[in-house]
Amino acid sequence: MVLEESIKHEKPEVRAQDRRWYEQIPTYCAGFIGLYLESPMVILQWYTPSKRKTARKILDAFPDKGLRLDDYFDGHEAVLYFPPEILKEVCEMAGARKKRQGRKLTEEEKERLAERGRRALQNYRLKKGKHNVPESQEIHGGS
Repeated sequence: MVLEESIKHEKPEVRAQDRRWYEQIPTYCAGFIGLYLESPMVILQWYTPSKRKTARKILDAFPDKGLRLDDYFDGHEAVLYFPPEILKEVCEMAGARKKRQGRKLTEEEKERLAERGRRALQNYRLKKGKHNVPESQEIHGGS
């Protein structure tokens, strides 16, 4: 989930209480999934600048869920309105981007990477002539 860029220009008191309106789930087609309406019922929207066919497929996949599609724009863009119960399915079909999850490093891998970093810093200092580093900050070990 990311925050819509206009949140940077809002007053702090508005940002805090209305944050849910700025939260978006980005999709691979430069679109986003976000909140459209919260009263009297919660409705989400998927805006896409280029995937009208995908929006139609999602609409056809859930005929009894009350989805609505606006695709009468001049270009290829479309907006699909849907209930939050099918958010997971819409995210999968719309191609919502997922946060990359790295694997956990073992202690040996962490130590090996730390050692490589120490050697690289030492080599950088030698090449750049940075010999005036206080002895307490000098890096010892490895060659």
